[in-house]
Amino acid sequence: MIKKVTAFIILLVIVVTLPLSCFASKLTTYQKEQDKLEEEQKDVKSQKSSAQEEVKKLSDEISDNEEKLEDIKNELNQLNKEIEETKKDLEEAQENYTKQEEALKQRIVAQCENGKTTYLDILLKSKGILQFISNYYIVSEILQYDTDLLNSISEQKAKIEKDKADLEEKQKKVKTQKAEQEKIKVVLTSQKTKKQNTISQLSKEEKELQAKIDEYDELIREEERKASQIANGSTGAYVGGDKVWPLPGHTRISSGFGGRNTGIPGASTNHKGIDIPASVGTSVVSVLDGKVIFTGYNRYRGYYIMVDHGGGVVTLYQHCQANSFKTSVGSKVKAGQTIVLSGNTGIGSGPHLHFEVLINGKNVNPSTWLAQD
Repeated sequence: MIKKVTAFIILLVIVVTLPLSCFASKLTTYQKEQDKLEEEQKDVKSQKSSAQEEVKKLSDEISDNEEKLEDIKNELNQLNKEIEETKKDLEEAQENYTKQEEALKQRIVAQCENGKTTYLDILLKSKGILQFISNYYIVSEILQYDTDLLNSISEQKAKIEKDKADLEEKQKKVKTQKAEQEKIKVVLTSQKTKKQNTISQLSKEEKELQAKIDEYDELIREEERKASQIANGSTGAYVGGDKVWPLPGHTRISSGFGGRNTGIPGASTNHKGIDIPASVGTSVVSVLDGKVIFTGYNRYRGYYIMVDHGGGVVTLYQHCQANSFKTSVGSKVKAGQTIVLSGNTGIGSGPHLHFEVLINGKNVNPSTWLAQD
């Protein structure tokens, strides 16, 4: 008879504890899968960040390249103007040279054709040495003037031709620079486009991973609700008793239960608990007698712990300090007993304790619940 009673009790314990054990196992599995996805997402974000930095660098290089191209275009425009001006100067010099050369030829021809007066005649007809010297000087000056003028125009023409050749050579080099810069621009633009496509692909992967992570978050929350429902009747009646504030000495509530606008990416806008600010390492206590049904971590809650108080009542304490649990799954705890230390893990605006109360799987206002007898 005693053996039968003992076997029944063991069976009862198994039946009672098995669902909660399954819950803890499922929750752990979900969180491990979520952790893997978060690591993948972290790697994708890192690749995306690197690609974005490369795009920025390429954009800067393209911008510098465009500035150089603009400078080269301006230089080419200026060279084209100078070459056109030089061509005009060259045409004018050529025209002057031709005119002067033609005038000299005509004068010489005229002298030859007239056959009357030549420079030699002028000299020979000189009356006296003084007039000879004077006439010689005049003739020399005329000859020198003609010669100097032609030489001057010839030199001017040669200089202009050289300047034109120099400008055209410089123009050729600048055109080569322009072509090279345009090639560089094409290459840089192509690289930038490829990187932008990579970023788009990585963003898509990031969103897909986030969707999977969110799915696991919902599975985790669903398991938490089920745990509360399982606790109703499976661990006995509600323990009752005087409730203890979860964070002794820290009574200010920075964010209440219900709708809110956090401004924090990833933070819930439908607040399922209350936030109590406290420095990292502050003792967090169980609000009632109960049994620990879960200790673990996820990216939203950070490190957190759940305590079953019977009758479907479960309390949850999150954003706790890493590896600061003072009890373990399956352990019984007393009201006011330190179960963990407050921290700043998960998604939040600073060090605080997020405290939730679930009754038969549904969240209720912790402030109201704590005030009830």
